[in-house]
Amino acid sequence: MSLLKRICQHIDPKSAVRALACALVLLITLNICGFSAKCDVIRENVLRLHVLANSDSAEDQALKLKVRDGILQVSQEVFENCHSVGEAETAAREHLPLFKSVAEKIVSDNGYGYAVKVELKDTWFETRDYEGFSLPAGNYEALRVLIGEADGKNWWCVMFPSVCIPAAARGKKDFSEALSDSQSDIVTRPQRYKARFKIVEIFQNITKSMRG
Repeated sequence: MSLLKRICQHIDPKSAVRALACALVLLITLNICGFSAKCDVIRENVLRLHVLANSDSAEDQALKLKVRDGILQVSQEVFENCHSVGEAETAAREHLPLFKSVAEKIVSDNGYGYAVKVELKDTWFETRDYEGFSLPAGNYEALRVLIGEADGKNWWCVMFPSVCIPAAARGKKDFSEALSDSQSDIVTRPQRYKARFKIVEIFQNITKSMRG
């Protein structure tokens, strides 16, 4: 009798199944932990833009988009020489009065008397899909523009890297200037990571609730 057969005779099938199941769970856990760690780095290296409309009325939603366009327009110069998220956050903080005045002028020029609040704030986001990329759920630093009651549907994108700024296409801006190849792959090819995105979102929601 071969050595392999003698060994197999002394193995309890139930124990073997349990061992294999534990090994599989461990493998999946390690995989998810590695993916979650990459998501952490993504959150730490992205500055988001978050524009909140006064309400869900057609007029307020149209105004929100005009404010968005104005903010993105001035952002071209604000973030032109930023090479890290730290530099981008510093530039955004220094230019908060500029962003506020731009938004206020657009609101006023369109005949509204809404107050405008602009802030740089650590903000919770669900998993969000955009044109050509997605970002995992969690907390991100964000430039928030609140119009009036800020009670309507919001618009979001990314200010750094400057993928949402109109001039970005000409400057060939993409996530590679802030993320590694593997992290960029997660953002730009989310269909490959759909299940893991969901698991990370569930975990982040649990963490949020525990903090909350």
